[in-house]
Amino acid sequence: MQFKIELKKADYSKAEVEKIIALCLFEMNKSIDRAFDEGYKQGLLSASPNAAYYKRLSEDLEREVNRLQSWRVVPWWTIPLCIAGGTALGFSFSYLRK
Repeated sequence: MQFKIELKKADYSKAEVEKIIALCLFEMNKSIDRAFDEGYKQGLLSASPNAAYYKRLSEDLEREVNRLQSWRVVPWWTIPLCIAGGTALGFSFSYLRK
């Protein structure tokens, strides 16, 4: 970033100095944050080199759980059909016993 600093100029006003310092602080904080983020990512990768394996394993297990839970879903119309079928079967057994 260019601050347009004139080296031959003997004195700057207070506003100019504050503006230059504010720009320097902003750029410094931005660079520190960027460096921290990069270091954090590298630290995570070195701390857990098997992260990709465990992520894939987690996704596979989640898919398996969803597959196993999906068989329990029954259409709404099967419940009254089973009740009617059970009732009919019960009456037919009662007539057979007589």
